Amino acid sequence: MAGELIYEYRKDLLAYVGIAILMWIVPRLKLGSASPTATLGAGREAWFDIQDGPRILRVPLGDILAVRAAGNYVEFLLRDERRPLMRTRLSEIETALAPSGFLRTHRSWIINPAGVRLLEPSGSGDYRLALEGGAEAPVSRRFPKALEKLKGGG
Repeated sequence: MAGELIYEYRKDLLAYVGIAILMWIVPRLKLGSASPTATLGAGREAWFDIQDGPRILRVPLGDILAVRAAGNYVEFLLRDERRPLMRTRLSEIETALAPSGFLRTHRSWIINPAGVRLLEPSGSGDYRLALEGGAEAPVSRRFPKALEKLKGGG
């Protein structure tokens, strides 16, 4: 009887130690968490890789008109009217695209200033952007630096 009890405790102890080791190792692994980045192509044209499900779309940065939050995804509004989705946070896309001149204009929107065709007030200090292809994006008064850059002041 004492032998069975020792066997059971030893078996449980090994299981608990194994679980503790796994709980320490797994959070430290970086499984599939590559951050999105813009890259320069061979002709010095900048590209951005959009992970759309199992596909990867390599898109010239100039073809991205805007990016908007869509739940757990971000939706890219492209010049050719495609709208691929990528499972990531808008803040990660903002970090990747900001060096290329993209602006966060709203808590759920990032825009490419090169694609802006019209900037007009929409009341209460907010603005509305008309982008190429007829898409519209908001500019919140809570993003004054973006508004200043769009007006040409920065």
